[in-house]
Parts: sequence; C-alpha cells; structure tokens
Amino acid sequence: MVLSRIFKSIFPGLYPEVPDRTLEDIWKLKEIDYWKGEGERPRYETEIIGIPTAIVNDHQQALSYWHKYGLEDAVMLRVDAHPDMAEGARYLHCFDFSTADILNVINFTIPAVHHRMVSSIYWFNPHSKKLQDLGTARSEEGRRRLETIIKPAYEKGWHIPKYFWSCSTWEEHEDLINGEGKIITPKDFLKPQSSPFLLDIDLDAFSCCAMRTISSEYLIGLDSGEIRYDLRVNLTLKLLEQLPKPDFMTISTSTGLGLTERYVDPRKVQKVMICLGDGLERIYKNK
Repeated sequence: MVLSRIFKSIFPGLYPEVPDRTLEDIWKLKEIDYWKGEGERPRYETEIIGIPTAIVNDHQQALSYWHKYGLEDAVMLRVDAHPDMAEGARYLHCFDFSTADILNVINFTIPAVHHRMVSSIYWFNPHSKKLQDLGTARSEEGRRRLETIIKPAYEKGWHIPKYFWSCSTWEEHEDLINGEGKIITPKDFLKPQSSPFLLDIDLDAFSCCAMRTISSEYLIGLDSGEIRYDLRVNLTLKLLEQLPKPDFMTISTSTGLGLTERYVDPRKVQKVMICLGDGLERIYKNK
C-alpha cells in the first residue's frame, strides 16, 4: 500500500480515478463471473438509463442478442480495438447461443449484415482516436456499399457454405476486412429515422492486454494500451455525446475465459465497467 501511494504520487496520470460506485449501482449486477467452466460462457441482460443491454464474454455472443432484440437494418457504432470484419463464417440456420461455438470474435459481424440485422457500420477505436465509416447495405451516396455472398468453402474434406464480402476490387475487399474505412467526424454519422441505433462495445477498446492491432504511435504517454483506460472511456463519451441515444447496447468483456482469445485482463473488467457505466449514465440521463 505504501509503495502504491508513492507510485501514485510520482506518476499520478497512470492511475485512473474509479468512481466510488459498484456494478450493482450502475449495471444492476452484483458481480461479473469470468469463469464458469469449460464451454460455458457467462452472459447477462440488464439495462442502463432505459437502454436494453446485453453483457457477454466472447464478442460473438452479441449476435444472438441482436437477433433476440429483433434488430432490422440497424445502424451500428462499434467501439473496439479491432474491426471484427473478417469473413468466412459458416452459414447460420439459427441464431441461438450455440452459434458462439460456430463463430469467432472476428467473423461474427458478416452474418449480421447478410441477414439485415445490421445495415450500417461505424467503427471507433479509442486507441487510435479514429472514427471510421465502414459502409452500408443501403443506398446512401458516397458510402462504401456493404454486400455479402454465400459460397462453398473447403473445410475438413467438405464444401461448406460460408459468408463472404462481395467487393468490386481486391483492394476494397482487403480494406473492409482490415477495417480501413473513411475517416469521418461525428457530423458525418448517418442514422435514418426508421433505423434502430445499436451501440456495440468491446472493453478492449479501453484496456487491451493482448493481440493489439494498434501501433505505439497511438499510445498515450507511458500507457501500454491497457493502463489508462479512463482516457479512452472519456474519448468515447465525448463522441457519444454528439450522437443519438442508442436503442440497444451490447458489451463484450473479452476475458476469453482465461484461456483463449483473451483481450482484457479480468482483474480490470470491474473497474472499466464502472468507469464506462458512470459516464454513460451521465450523458444519457437527460437524452
């Protein structure tokens, strides 16, 4: 404790101030389980400021909630350290929670576009401070057109139908998979009145401990991309203040059950969730 106070006095900026609140105060949750045994992924449904919210562990679990919420032609803002726009997911005949074992954390978006749960995708990466327009399945002018096709792909001796992006050029195809969209400002964010607004958040946007797709030029001071999560939460809140209030929210803790695909240190999840939730309450309580 003494050493901790000494380091805080020397490097005050490296120690975020966590609001003096609990998960139960904000998210109506007593705790978030990080581990429930092999093959069992914890998930929760709650709400914050009247916004229906699903909290999942592995990000691909969010797809089942988008289906459950009945999303159709939604405009999605993804807040994430990664674009999660890979293709090659197996064709889905249902969208229950068993799909989490068929999909993975980078290819679950394309089924949502193909089945028109999501039509428009914007991506904000707080590590890079970039807001990007990744495209739309509608006909707005001046935007990348998101189109998908189903075609067989060879896997383990079989040809299995899978989702792929249909792009006019190879360069556009690679840019889409890599999340290289048009860099925009909040005033360029388009949400038709008839479309629901989905806010999809991965906590690795704020505190990413592994497999980062960001370079050191984006890191803040002595931050490793993990420590100063409060700075990235605040950057996100400043953006959200300029956008409509979401109709639905999905949040991925991305702890990977402590084994695989772990992007967020489980020891930081509660602090990040409290910091994020406190800020969301602040900006949405009067919207």
